[in-house]
Amino acid sequence: MIIRLETDEWDKKNNVGVSIDNPSLEQIMEKIDKLDGINEDSISLFKSDDEFLAIGGGDQNKCVLSIVTSNKTLELSNGTSNSERVLVSVGGQDGEFPGYMLVDKALVKEAVIYYYKEGLPNPELEWKEWDGTC
Repeated sequence: MIIRLETDEWDKKNNVGVSIDNPSLEQIMEKIDKLDGINEDSISLFKSDDEFLAIGGGDQNKCVLSIVTSNKTLELSNGTSNSERVLVSVGGQDGEFPGYMLVDKALVKEAVIYYYKEGLPNPELEWKEWDGTC
């Protein structure tokens, strides 16, 4: 169960993001659709204060997605081994991410739907455990 959704939404340089308690799947999908890497560039879905799914980016329909638990971080992979760095706007700033983390919104939605229903990473998708570098 998702207890809270938080977003970063930008009005020029000010974050006017929202927080929604117990969001519906429809509310979450609407927020994913709005990700554009400029005005809206980050969504976090919390199962608890220390367990969450984070989505960043959205420019050109591409995002990065991670699931953070108390003992590991999993990154959704696009199935390639591309480690070339790609700039993605997350939380109002650009960050470099390995190319294998850049996934389209359809894959993000598939991962989110499973996480929303089961509280776990979708076992049919490819995940990589974060190795401490980004």
